[in-house]
Amino acid sequence: MEGMPGWRDFMAAFDGERSLPNGRVENVTLSSWQRVLDLVDEVAVASRFKAHGTDHPMPERATELFASDLLLGTLNVLLEFDIRINFFPLDETSIDFDIDSRQLVNQGCLDVVAGFICQLGQAIGQPVIVSSEADDDDVLVRYDPGADRFEPGARTRVRS
Repeated sequence: MEGMPGWRDFMAAFDGERSLPNGRVENVTLSSWQRVLDLVDEVAVASRFKAHGTDHPMPERATELFASDLLLGTLNVLLEFDIRINFFPLDETSIDFDIDSRQLVNQGCLDVVAGFICQLGQAIGQPVIVSSEADDDDVLVRYDPGADRFEPGARTRVRS
């Protein structure tokens, strides 16, 4: 795949900031959330759903994510190298997640996250945007599933 982020570019994008960058896919439907659940079932090492401080069985259907007693829950997805991505089913029209960038300690870890973002974008058929934790408009990287490539955000610059 073209445009896979390299370690050097990644570090430049974060400019030393070690945070929980936000990920999002906009203009989605409930069926898109179902694809997220299917993808998690397929590729996660482990997963759990937590709402109101209590663990719940992993939802099998997207409609369960938005049941009134589970609203504001968190879907924790564990990938290889103990990389965790947290999904927040806040709205049926937007898929929101975060990544703990402190877990991305080398190119192998970055490849796991980038690969998952590619799979997510391909499964939903929509761009995946990763932005600064403090500012959703501060785009760090964008994955375009149509072109099957990552595009750097405005803040990304390769260091010499």
